[in-house]
Amino acid sequence: MRLLSLSILTLGLLACAAAPEPLDAPVGLPVPDRLKEMDPDLVDRIEQRLAALRRQPQGPGNWMGLGLLYEAHEIYEPALECYARAVELDPEQPRAWYHLALMQNEAGDLESAVGSLMRVGDLETGYAPARWRRGFLLLELGRLDEADGAFREALEVAPRDVAAQAGLARVALNRGEPAEAARILEELLAAGARHAYLHHLLGEAYRQLGQWERAEIELMKGRESQAVWHDPWALEALNHRIEYYTLLTAAGGTSDGGQPDAAIPVLEQLLRKKPDDRRTLSSLSRAYLRTGRTDDALALLDRMRELYPDHFEAELNLAGAHEFLGDLDRALGHADRAIELNPDYAASYRRRASILQRQRRLDAAADAYDRAVRLAPNDRAAWRALGDCRLQLRQWEAAAAGLEHARRLDPEDAEVLSKLGFARMELGDLEGAEAVLLQAVSLAPEDARAANLMLARIRQQLPRKSEPDDR
Repeated sequence: MRLLSLSILTLGLLACAAAPEPLDAPVGLPVPDRLKEMDPDLVDRIEQRLAALRRQPQGPGNWMGLGLLYEAHEIYEPALECYARAVELDPEQPRAWYHLALMQNEAGDLESAVGSLMRVGDLETGYAPARWRRGFLLLELGRLDEADGAFREALEVAPRDVAAQAGLARVALNRGEPAEAARILEELLAAGARHAYLHHLLGEAYRQLGQWERAEIELMKGRESQAVWHDPWALEALNHRIEYYTLLTAAGGTSDGGQPDAAIPVLEQLLRKKPDDRRTLSSLSRAYLRTGRTDDALALLDRMRELYPDHFEAELNLAGAHEFLGDLDRALGHADRAIELNPDYAASYRRRASILQRQRRLDAAADAYDRAVRLAPNDRAAWRALGDCRLQLRQWEAAAAGLEHARRLDPEDAEVLSKLGFARMELGDLEGAEAVLLQAVSLAPEDARAANLMLARIRQQLPRKSEPDDR
């Protein structure tokens, strides 16, 4: 979901309204596990929607409304249930299918998301984002021909659609056709398209073509860009967000995106409005850590733990803070407590694994990473870390499998490609290793020393491997 700009953060804050007494959870309706711990304003809105569903459980619009409210506040699993029920009650509603696809993607179920987007295309033939979004999912699944077809379908609907043309460029890059990718992107930019990610893609195309100076210029223009495209249906949920959380999400995104100094004054103002708000305490503590204010961060986290002694997030954030400070034993204790409180949250296992890896307890770390990627199969950082841990254990086949998964999620990560090349080389797949190492060198020539050394070693062995037997 598109982050709001910093200018929005200064617009103002809503005063907090007192929450009504919570309703009992209606039987059979998706209710968040920790409803009573949420902000009173949000709880009030959720309970109003639940009451409407209790009165009219067969109304697809009621299910859609509750799903949008959940999605707006990143409560994804109940949102998915709501959209699934909405399309069951009225399978002719393209917007319900569309939001179902978004939530299926969040859950890592890419195949189902592709199917839901196919249904959207059948019901609403004129909405191009349904087609190019399906194309990007198919790219992640490695189904390049189908992705190519989806992007071309989008262009039939909207011939000047920038996202669809960028998708075709990515298909070309994945097929090893950088000249075609460069042609598409150069024409887009010449026609006036303004999107930093296009420069990033063009830089990658120039890298593959060996045009290093041009690549450097384009990559600089596309630095820190994101592949976020205009998609009105995807933004519908924003209309259901409480203003406080619109500001909080924007500030948190600003901090997580590398500008914690800019986010801190806004987060501090939000905390003055709601001094016990869990999400604000969490976001501000992370911003403090990123700016070196460790004492302030720990004070907030200790307060958060006192307010929410049975909530995993305080423990997880304390684990991160103590790992940052190098107190690994204390960090591991907090990570284990976070898992005890919520055994189905992937980030807790990833944090535990990171701590164990730093303690050189590699088998236990690999087990924790395994659990993390099962819970969050789209987490490319977890897959990369799992592959790296398996490399340290010299488990070449398992390392290659994890790194291959990370590669599918981000085909342009040169570090992953380099490590995958090493794993393949150790497995004896010299040609496969050479292919990914060459790609790693083309993506990051300035950091390619290790990849080039491996390539030299491989090329010494490949000729001997291909020599005929004289006997």
